[in-house]
Amino acid sequence: MLSICNKHNVKKDTIEDFVFEKTKKYVFEPNVVDSIAEVVVNRFNSELSNNAVLIKLQEELKEKNRAIDSILNAVGKGIITSSTQERLMKLENEKAILEDKVEYEQNHQIKPLEKEQIVNFLKVYARKQFDNKTDKNESLIILF
Repeated sequence: MLSICNKHNVKKDTIEDFVFEKTKKYVFEPNVVDSIAEVVVNRFNSELSNNAVLIKLQEELKEKNRAIDSILNAVGKGIITSSTQERLMKLENEKAILEDKVEYEQNHQIKPLEKEQIVNFLKVYARKQFDNKTDKNESLIILF
């Protein structure tokens, strides 16, 4: 028994356009945009808190402060020698250098993202006018 298909052929471009438009419509719904923004912000910002260089510098700075406090306590108790004074001066210089390094790292650290930045980006992207069909399909698929 032979069966005959009565379905019409559908062009590949028609299917791609349909899938693209449905995907675009779904991805740019406000609740989906909010969800995407939340995930992006959480993942991006969680990586920022792992700045090993800054953490190490801050730990070294705490150690220098403790050492300086110890020497100052000794001086307060009347224990002072030329080596104590030299050691205090050395620690003060090292502390100043570390403070500069900490400040540099903090100033050059990537700033955390805010959800509203991502939402705004996605809203602008959703309104983007594409030059041709290939650009619109590829750029949306690459982004998501």
